[in-house]
Amino acid sequence: MRPVFRHLLASSCALVAGASCSTSPEEDPDAPETDVETDVSADLVEEDVSGLGEEDVDDGADLVEQDVSDLDGGDDTSTDIAPPDVPISPSDFYVGAGVDLETLGRNGQALTDLNLAPLTHFSIGYAHVSETGICTLTEASAIAIGQLIEAGPTPRLLLAVGGYTNSENFSSVSADPTARALFASSCAALVDEHGFDGLEVNWSQPVLGAFPDFDGEVDDWANYQLLLETTRGELDAVGEGLLLTMLGPADLTATPPDQLTAAVAEVDVVTLVTYDFAGPWAVLTSLSAAIYRRTEGFGFSMNLVVSAWMESGVPASKLVVGYPLYGWGWAGIDSEEIGAASTGFAPGSDADAGVYTWDFLRDSVIPTAQRHWEETAEGAWATTSDGIFFSYDDSQAVEAKADYVLEQGLRGLNGWSLGADVQSELPSIARAALGIDE
Repeated sequence: MRPVFRHLLASSCALVAGASCSTSPEEDPDAPETDVETDVSADLVEEDVSGLGEEDVDDGADLVEQDVSDLDGGDDTSTDIAPPDVPISPSDFYVGAGVDLETLGRNGQALTDLNLAPLTHFSIGYAHVSETGICTLTEASAIAIGQLIEAGPTPRLLLAVGGYTNSENFSSVSADPTARALFASSCAALVDEHGFDGLEVNWSQPVLGAFPDFDGEVDDWANYQLLLETTRGELDAVGEGLLLTMLGPADLTATPPDQLTAAVAEVDVVTLVTYDFAGPWAVLTSLSAAIYRRTEGFGFSMNLVVSAWMESGVPASKLVVGYPLYGWGWAGIDSEEIGAASTGFAPGSDADAGVYTWDFLRDSVIPTAQRHWEETAEGAWATTSDGIFFSYDDSQAVEAKADYVLEQGLRGLNGWSLGADVQSELPSIARAALGIDE
């Protein structure tokens, strides 16, 4: 398990629903009871092993004998959420993507190698936050960004600050007025100096902490609002029309709705982490970015995350759903079906075990693999003759997510990470499916 792609560690309904899994819009109140626990708890339900870490894979043999026959059942009743608050016109849709410069460089790629033409927004990370709140960008990153801007034209460029492995100082910085002010002024200065069109604050998980052992505090969301408010003021002082966006975690169990909506009121857009719901850190194969759950009370979905945010009072018109430009691979599967036992991580096409870029999947896996589509969850997977199970988003999955965005009145779609889809094939599909160029 590597931090480059892993934005979400918890993937149980018990860990993520806003109030209780039993009250989620994905639950059918008239459905028969199952043997899966649905009350919110700090513990994973026994039947869901998708939260296992890489170090747990070898210890999971005693779990593979569990009954997974119910994974194929269950009608989905998850579309019953609030109607769109503000109609989104095609010109206002957000077709975004992000990239981590460290990962890009490690793979021998440059920003100028990427096709940005289909995008309306592109976030580049990561700026780091010091213990005192000062936002910094490495010289190498600054040079790469300058080269991209010189090559132009570009979509609206956002400087991403923080990130999954760089969120350790957000809690303490946001709680201190002096540090908040330093964060806001230094980040705004970087946006101004390097010609960005805005800032994306990527605090991985307020309150609950993050990888590997970042601690959170109970007041994180209240302090987050103050941090964003201060930053908004500094950006407005730098220039008119600069954007302030934030990454939205999937897990809202420790998030008071009033504090969440207060924080969101300070930003233009929230990009939700609606992927990495499953991966080979768990013994059983599953869909990593399903739109809906395949079985009531079991697993995770994009709709479950969106519903929790909307039920907290966040406007649909501010929500952008994330999707992966890569897939996860399980090795040693004992069948081609979802829920098959595996031996854990497949080798991967990236430096990260188990991770396969979309470019590699399209060119080297899919042409000879057995491709499958799960109708209820709306997700793709493929299996190969050498016993690997791949979960990924392809054109059908992206189009389905665009349909969901249109149905629910959401702001758009955002792919991560663009180095895995150099020519922006999947963002191009997202753009067309949203009808932007019609």
